Amino acid sequence: PPLSRLLALARSRSCVPTPVLPVAPSRPHAIALAMTYSGSYALEFGPRSEQNKREYAARHGYTLVVNTQKLLPDRKDSWTKVELVSRTLPLYDWVFYVDSDSWIMNQDVQLEHFLDDQYDLIISEDHRGVNAGMWMVKNTRWSRLFLRAWLRIDTWVTPVNSPTHASGDQHTLRAMFGRLNEYSGEEEASLFGGDDEDEWARLLSPHEGDDGSQWHGMRPGAFHSNPNPNPNPNPIPNPNPDSNPTLSSDPSPSPRLSLLHMHVKFVPQCAFNSYLAYHPDMPVGVYVPGDFLVHFAGAGTADEKLAVLDQLLGHRIV
Repeated sequence: PPLSRLLALARSRSCVPTPVLPVAPSRPHAIALAMTYSGSYALEFGPRSEQNKREYAARHGYTLVVNTQKLLPDRKDSWTKVELVSRTLPLYDWVFYVDSDSWIMNQDVQLEHFLDDQYDLIISEDHRGVNAGMWMVKNTRWSRLFLRAWLRIDTWVTPVNSPTHASGDQHTLRAMFGRLNEYSGEEEASLFGGDDEDEWARLLSPHEGDDGSQWHGMRPGAFHSNPNPNPNPNPIPNPNPDSNPTLSSDPSPSPRLSLLHMHVKFVPQCAFNSYLAYHPDMPVGVYVPGDFLVHFAGAGTADEKLAVLDQLLGHRIV
């Protein structure tokens, strides 16, 4: 869109506090950024992206955890992030996973602006729905078991030697969110009270006969209505009111929350996952100057994405 449209959009949306002020939490969090890269990304884009994140982490007292190894030999590289965060999370209060094809544009923004200790996972959507390239996860029992279940569900795992770009990790995450949305908070203790990773995977796996069609091309906001298959005539109050409504893209929650809405917080895409490409279904996701981070998600080689990044930085549109 024309620059005038982008500037009008920038004035109308709420992604991070303006002006960006230092955050002084009552109890400082131990925060790590985690990223992984290999293959063609190891040549130039990965190391440059790592340095960008390293400078940001040093500026704010975070730890940067970088992996360049293939942690899951039988999976495509995109799955490595889940294993990496699963291994890293026990050492920190929060982990922010960032895809390597990203660049922090506004280094003044602190991750504490987005943290919400009432949730276990914080994520955004693009015009296709939930995006697994950028997310924040809190070190809790629920999060650790959720990550292990994510790795155990192999319904849509793409063979490692398949020529397709898709790997199945994002598809699986969307399906898991769909299953979480079917369970109510009152069912949590009886169904998810144990620590059996296989049982968690079973409960969050797609239904038998599910061909995955409903998870392809998912529209943004698909999980926001909080449908529940077991309506309760005596609804319970919301146990997790949103403590930061300016960063929430959810409408007023249902009085009877699904497990998805008890544990997962959705924030606007521009919070920490802006794209250079404008899409009319998600105009809040397009990068405008001042945004925290730009993500070169989707198809394209590492060299192609690097060329676009250099053009962006060369024009100083930061």
